[in-house]
Amino acid sequence: MNNVEYYQVYDQKLNKCDLKIARPNHIPNGYYFGIIDVITYNKRNQSFLITKRSKYKSSMPGYLEVTVGCMQYGEDPLDSAKRELKEETGIDGDFIKHYKTTVSYHAIAHTFTCVCDIDPDSILLQEGETEAYYWYKEKDFKSIWNSRLMTPVQKNRIEPNLENIILQIKEMCNE
Repeated sequence: MNNVEYYQVYDQKLNKCDLKIARPNHIPNGYYFGIIDVITYNKRNQSFLITKRSKYKSSMPGYLEVTVGCMQYGEDPLDSAKRELKEETGIDGDFIKHYKTTVSYHAIAHTFTCVCDIDPDSILLQEGETEAYYWYKEKDFKSIWNSRLMTPVQKNRIEPNLENIILQIKEMCNE
């Protein structure tokens, strides 16, 4: 069985291109790979979800993060966000909204917000990816976000927008 995943690659003008690069190979200069971040809020316990990266990950083991992953070849950002959220947490991302797209290092980062109403104990962690999950009220979520426990790249990518992301989530809760 062939389990090779291919990056969704973008050109210098940030257009999707047909270049197929198998993970984890390096992206050539002038090209970018697509990634997604999903900040998840649970209405039931009024908390934000943070997961802990597996200690077996080659990159940043044991750090905390919100759902993150690489877009697979041919995926659009929303489908990628839903897939990653389901794979890493078991959450069906039925109510996801795009927040912002930014360029971060060699990546096109698509940030999404998700509002769910689930049993807080129903999270299903993806073996080899995540090893724990935590629900944080807004104040504690912000405090953890600003700590050294969060993955630095994701923290730097999202931190300038964190207040506006939280506002978007509050608006989603009222829809």
